[in-house]
Amino acid sequence: MNYLVEPLKNLQDYKILLQSIDENQSPIYLNGLIKESLGHFIYSIYNDTNKVILAIAEDEIQAKTIYEAISSLDSDIVEYYPAKDINYYNIESIEDDIEKSRIRVMSRLIKKDNFIIVTTPFALQRKITKKSAFKNSSITIDEDSVIDIEVLTQKLRHLQYERVSTIESKGQFAIRGGIIDIFPVQMDSPVRLELFDDEVDTIRTFNIETQRSIENINSFEITPCREMIFTEKQLEKIKKGLTKDVVRAEEFPKYGIDNDKLVEKFRKILDYLENDLYISNTDFLIPYLNKTDYDLLQDYLPEKSIVFVEDMARVYDRNSDILKSHMSEMTYQVEKGEVFEKHEKVIAPISDIIAKIKEHIAINSTSLLKKTRLLSPVIKLEIDTTEATNYNKNFEVLLESVKKYSYDGYKVVIFAGSKTKAESLYDLFIKENIPVGIATDLNIDIKTSQVIISDMNMNSGFEYKDIKYLFITHK
Repeated sequence: MNYLVEPLKNLQDYKILLQSIDENQSPIYLNGLIKESLGHFIYSIYNDTNKVILAIAEDEIQAKTIYEAISSLDSDIVEYYPAKDINYYNIESIEDDIEKSRIRVMSRLIKKDNFIIVTTPFALQRKITKKSAFKNSSITIDEDSVIDIEVLTQKLRHLQYERVSTIESKGQFAIRGGIIDIFPVQMDSPVRLELFDDEVDTIRTFNIETQRSIENINSFEITPCREMIFTEKQLEKIKKGLTKDVVRAEEFPKYGIDNDKLVEKFRKILDYLENDLYISNTDFLIPYLNKTDYDLLQDYLPEKSIVFVEDMARVYDRNSDILKSHMSEMTYQVEKGEVFEKHEKVIAPISDIIAKIKEHIAINSTSLLKKTRLLSPVIKLEIDTTEATNYNKNFEVLLESVKKYSYDGYKVVIFAGSKTKAESLYDLFIKENIPVGIATDLNIDIKTSQVIISDMNMNSGFEYKDIKYLFITHK
């Protein structure tokens, strides 16, 4: 019995929501949830359904707020899938860590983990490797593996891993005789293979700074280092399309565009492709793929996952503003001779994102009652939440408020932020004869008029009014 979740089952509309999810009824319209309560509510749905949840916020700020709220309750069950800016230059993106975070999400979905993904529409519009290709390209090495170093090197390069003398970061590998160091992008530590001839002798993780071993492991997986990897057939298609655009620019130069720069730049990229050289910026290549050549993250979701959208109308409008900015920048880059007009197709249209939302169990959540043409609900529910008072470390006011809430029959959870603060609050409440307990784990049956103090952290407090269930943050 998870005390953070269990009281919600006293809400009739919450029980209907869980039943609707179980029966695959969708879309579901839910109003009354304020921003401060979204992280907890999504966490509650996850705990009661054990389904993958894709939570879509209107922008990066709100997405990070929701992610942090869920992470503060259980960091293992949530991942942030960030947006990645379009790269107009043939250099490594400075957003390498962003791509690795995205790949981590892709990898967990491939492994069929159940978890929560928090993201934005623009992050979802990025085209990524087909799910089947990503899965089939991954390499598993165990103690029984036989390693051909030359073959492994070719496979790692196909997965966009960089060969170096000594690995310093994720996405690199190094070979020294019969010792192979690899830092898979989805792992927290690099792995060292020691071979006896072509057989695996030992596999262990190690500290990248000290080079000392951490632990022996039986096996590990190497996933692609980039979210988009190409087959030979796709590369031929890309070369054909890119050549067509380069020839057209040479023969029919457009006024107001730096055609010489454009042609020179993409002739060089074509030369890289012909000679099987590394191209750091796949954004130059992605627009020449057909729709059947790529997936979106939603294609990685298990069937009938939950897609929780924070106000579909606001999400759509905010995304429209972002796309206008994107198109303005794209026009500028076309005029500079950095890209072709074709490169506006580096991202998928928002209509594709909405269509894929409808393939799953869609929940459209708004704080106020409103209509949207984008999702026509089959069920309408209301769960009323309000913002809790921020006490700003004013203990006297907090104490009097908690006394009143307890007297009025509330169930109160206080997030103290640390074990020391939790114990301090507990001692003070005991002196005031307030029925209080400290949460040593989640398996607590919280009683009416009881106060539970947790050492967990939460940025903002909120209240489920209809069941007198209150969360207070005391930093």
